[in-house]
Amino acid sequence: MHQRYGSREPTDSTAFNVVRSGTVVNRRMGQNGPEVQVAYEDRGVVSDWIPVGAQGAAGMTMFYLPRLNDNVTVLHYPSAIEQGIVVCTNPTSHGGSIQPDSLNSVALRGDNGEQFSYNPDTKTLAFQGVGTLNISASADTNHQSKGNHTNTVGGTFKVTAATINLNGVIIDSAGNVTIPGTLSVKGNVDFKAQGQIAAHLTNLDGSGGGS
Repeated sequence: MHQRYGSREPTDSTAFNVVRSGTVVNRRMGQNGPEVQVAYEDRGVVSDWIPVGAQGAAGMTMFYLPRLNDNVTVLHYPSAIEQGIVVCTNPTSHGGSIQPDSLNSVALRGDNGEQFSYNPDTKTLAFQGVGTLNISASADTNHQSKGNHTNTVGGTFKVTAATINLNGVIIDSAGNVTIPGTLSVKGNVDFKAQGQIAAHLTNLDGSGGGS
């Protein structure tokens, strides 16, 4: 017969130690992943190195290691109470909580305030406060947008490619430019390179004849 909750019936002392909360006081990378030591202030003891639970499987997983002073919940094994696993961090004044722009959002936050979030309500994917963004692909990278594409940079916008195709305008790696349509220039054109120009021009007034 199961004992009733709050019945004050005798309980195995092991049950009081299966789920505990404590403070992370040490961290390391173990053979099977991240590990921490947790201080249980109510008992005045520090745990052995225990692993941190991760979401995922053998082929795909997420890495996260609680920070020092984070409050965590630890699930200990009844058959080996000195062993256990960290199952989550708990929101406290030391951190552990995040407030996304929507309850439906998926969000990650870094130590310095960097944030990655996706809001399904507005269909917005956002990267905020990131210092360096690196994207490396072993195959094609495709960007498709039904709206405008705007890049605002404070420095140099550099593109390095074997060939650049801008709606049929071809720029190769040697700097040669092929324009299949009409080139319209509102200002002056300065030819500073040495060599020859084989131009067939027609002026706006019809003179030149394109020869």
